[in-house]
Amino acid sequence: KNNEKYNIIIPEPSDPWQSFSTALFSREFLELASENLEENGLYLQWVPIYQMSPEDFKAFYKTFISVFPNTIAFANIKETEDTPVKFETSEIILVGSKEEIAFSKENIIKNYNFLPENSKQQLNSLRLANGNEIYNLLLFTGEQMQDYADDAKIITDDKPLLEFSTARNVLNQNPKEVLDDIEKFIKE
Repeated sequence: KNNEKYNIIIPEPSDPWQSFSTALFSREFLELASENLEENGLYLQWVPIYQMSPEDFKAFYKTFISVFPNTIAFANIKETEDTPVKFETSEIILVGSKEEIAFSKENIIKNYNFLPENSKQQLNSLRLANGNEIYNLLLFTGEQMQDYADDAKIITDDKPLLEFSTARNVLNQNPKEVLDDIEKFIKE
């Protein structure tokens, strides 16, 4: 067991339908990560919604918030971004914590200004030249999604739901289904 605690953990899982990485999307794995975080630490999770149905996303979201009840989510890209080619959101980054996340547009703008120049250059190469552009990628907060996944099943090591369901979507990718489901829920 690791006695060191971290402020942030960012795993780099592969696709959830691959047997060697499906466990990285389970409640047990998230609990292990949580045990290694400082009390107010952040856990960031890549979610490939392009391989998920709304039911898949709900199952993972419910699993995620069962361990990290305070959550915000960002898109990898939005159609409204100023890019030469327009892309739809296909991935989500979930940010979770056991404690409330000190999150606001003002904090993002202020913290962007404190980044080292090389970090700003990297973000600028992704067309994220300021805190406003990062804030624009916000999809939702946990408060907006309260009760969203109430009827979903929790993903566990012995019930790796995504391993099987996402494999069916590898050749039939439609991230818009998940985004539409989220948007519809938030508007209700």
